[in-house]
Amino acid sequence: SAVMINDMKVADDNTIYSAGYNYSNYRGQVWLNDSVLFTTDATTFIERIILNDNGWTAAGDNKVWQNGEILYEYSIDSNTVCNLNALAVDDATGDIYTGGSIVTPGVYACVWKNDTILWQYAGWSEVSDLCFDGDNLYAGGFIYGARSIDGVVWQNDSIIFQIEGGDITGIT
Repeated sequence: SAVMINDMKVADDNTIYSAGYNYSNYRGQVWLNDSVLFTTDATTFIERIILNDNGWTAAGDNKVWQNGEILYEYSIDSNTVCNLNALAVDDATGDIYTGGSIVTPGVYACVWKNDTILWQYAGWSEVSDLCFDGDNLYAGGFIYGARSIDGVVWQNDSIIFQIEGGDITGIT
């Protein structure tokens, strides 16, 4: 069997929550220390996990789970996949921000606030990380340039940095 850990967080009591994929049963999983806490019911990767006042929240292909229950399911149509790569929470309101891409005939960066699309980038792109400072939502990711893949940082829905030939995958 093969297991891939994509993300992990440490709680205040030093408990480790990990999220990833178990190749032996083709399911996304969340682990509490070294024990399985949750397994998805379909072939689904879990890419990110966050801890908040409500427990844990995880995101993967098309879905966001809160403590093992589907919280949001993103679906545009049967031919579209929503790759969910990033999570952030507004501690004041409890709003959950999810970032990734909508995959149709193209790949388009997208950020959701709870269950609603907050913004979508018009060109080929993807969001790989999110952070929220209380006033602004920052998204790191990339856009496909004419000759390179350029790293970008969006503030809310506007690009504030573009790094030619780079790829920003971890802003915290």
